Amino acid sequence: MNEIEKLYKNAGVEDKNINNQLYKDLNYPQFTAEKQLELIKWLCKNTYRNYLLIRYDFTNYYWQIECNMSDSDKTDKFSECLASITNNLWQDLTEEEKEQVREILN
Repeated sequence: MNEIEKLYKNAGVEDKNINNQLYKDLNYPQFTAEKQLELIKWLCKNTYRNYLLIRYDFTNYYWQIECNMSDSDKTDKFSECLASITNNLWQDLTEEEKEQVREILN
């Protein structure tokens, strides 16, 4: 399971194939650019407004996202990095914050 699938699972977004025994692959909604942008805006506004660093390392070719209460995440795919940092923060979010993330992902 990749970080995006884990994020959808954490948020309780239902796999479209969950009731179909014929399909083994997960079929979550796309993690679109719009959803990613809304998630970035949400992180900046609501959760970790004091410190959110997003950068691309041109020397080592990876994305890096850091939050003040989470480990740094690094990967070559921005969407995976964003999902990973959100997954790492998930247990610290309030129920209201989790619901806001669910709304972004649906």
